[in-house]
Amino acid sequence: FQLSFVAMASLIFVLPKWERLLASPDREEKFHAASGLSLLQFWKRFWASMVQTFLASLAAIFGMFPILTWYFNLFSLIGFLANIIVIPMCTAGIALTLVILALDLVFRPLAEWFTFVPLLVFRIEVWLIDLFAKVPSGFVYLPRPSWLFLILYYALLMAWLFASKWIRPRQLRFVFPIAMGIATGMFLWNAFWLRPGFIFFDLGRSQAVFISFSN
Repeated sequence: FQLSFVAMASLIFVLPKWERLLASPDREEKFHAASGLSLLQFWKRFWASMVQTFLASLAAIFGMFPILTWYFNLFSLIGFLANIIVIPMCTAGIALTLVILALDLVFRPLAEWFTFVPLLVFRIEVWLIDLFAKVPSGFVYLPRPSWLFLILYYALLMAWLFASKWIRPRQLRFVFPIAMGIATGMFLWNAFWLRPGFIFFDLGRSQAVFISFSN
């Protein structure tokens, strides 16, 4: 519930800010003025869709990072690439499923013939997810952050999203994301220097070992 809520909030509040930073002023006009669909226009729209998916994935991770680290001690590096490929496939699979459901209302035997199409898309999607999960160094282990880091991270995030509207001059608004970057950098720096420990205890007739991991 926490991950879903924070991810959706990130898409609502964080993603539009990043889109405005990257969007050109005449982008919307060019999009509506374009007639037909040439190869160049198709490539531009395809590239814009990939950028949109990447930004959405980045915004969700941006909001969920402390919670993900707190519960799972993991941070996925390969997830950004995986989302660019998997999310469009998931969208296509859902759209094809809706088509099959509509076709089932009209002519059920034909719908039964074509049920393999969305099923194939979803199976390829699961196979790709499993493939990405096996990429070496695709994710890193991190220690559980302190409560102080969680409070500081989300306080600065909220300040950047909402309080910055009333801050003048505009240059001061970047203080909050810079502070978030510094706090996150300090957390990652401390995590980098944590090393696993392996200690033997001589208990007489037997031995015991204490293993401490960086996470």
